Amino acid sequence: MGESASAEAHRPLMRERATAARSFDPAEVEHRARAPRQPGIAIALLPLIVVVVIDLVMSLLVLPRLDTDFLAEARWGGTTIASVGGVWSVIVALAAAIVVLYACNRSRLVSLRDTVDAGLNAAAPPVIGVASLVGFGAVVAAMPAFDVWCASGCSASKAARWSGWRWRPTCWRR
Repeated sequence: MGESASAEAHRPLMRERATAARSFDPAEVEHRARAPRQPGIAIALLPLIVVVVIDLVMSLLVLPRLDTDFLAEARWGGTTIASVGGVWSVIVALAAAIVVLYACNRSRLVSLRDTVDAGLNAAAPPVIGVASLVGFGAVVAAMPAFDVWCASGCSASKAARWSGWRWRPTCWRR
């Protein structure tokens, strides 16, 4: 129990618990001050600009020129590039923004692995919570009682349903 705060802050279990419970990484306790040189507004906006530009380039120039006929095969789900292209372009754009962000700030990130580990450990509980709620919602929507409730005239005034990317004022199963 005689460990210093510094040694305790570097224990992986302590970092995971504290990062999930608070808004800072315990390893930062030793620093006690902000970095002497904060990134400018251009560096802060650069990842957003990269995401928009790469998304447009992927959607308008790269993906339409690819040979994606294989996506129609049953083993690939019988889909089209129009169905998956939006997701693909966003994934590539976000990955490019992460690379640009790291390249611009690598001198500020002393231990990239520890920083990413702490961030992932802090992000896991909310992601799991949202996933479980979505799964629970799908189970409730699959229940026969939900069909009966919808048949009785569910509407936005009784309970608004989130379906896809927009609110639907009436029961989404009708």
